[in-house]
Amino acid sequence: MQTYFGFSLLENVEKQCAPLTAEEKRLHLRYMAKAYRVMGLRFSENRGELERFARAVEAEQAADTENVAKHSRHIPAHRRNDRRRLDARVVLPMLPEHTRSVFEPLYERVRPGALRRLCAGVLGKLLMPKAIGAPRRAVPAVE
Repeated sequence: MQTYFGFSLLENVEKQCAPLTAEEKRLHLRYMAKAYRVMGLRFSENRGELERFARAVEAEQAADTENVAKHSRHIPAHRRNDRRRLDARVVLPMLPEHTRSVFEPLYERVRPGALRRLCAGVLGKLLMPKAIGAPRRAVPAVE
């Protein structure tokens, strides 16, 4: 699962930094592969293999179970604590297509109510006064 998580992270960084050239994507994957292998995790520089693996994991694991709604309620509250906006327009594009189709209908069910959103926002300002700002463009290191 760590390999899947790593590739999912790679894809989301590339989405947020888009548009990336093919060379920037190659260098980003190479950097991530090296970093993950240093940590002892299996990670390939072959994007096609990683993508096939990730889509297979999503096809097998993306399912609506009783635990999904139970645990999903905590994610939006945590996001509010550090003052990051969390709504369907932000979350759903981060999900892979198959996973998005499964979880999109659940969003309104797990979204915190107004009181919880307000409390989490206030706590976030008190507990994390210097939360990280907007993401910066990832620039590959020159070899």
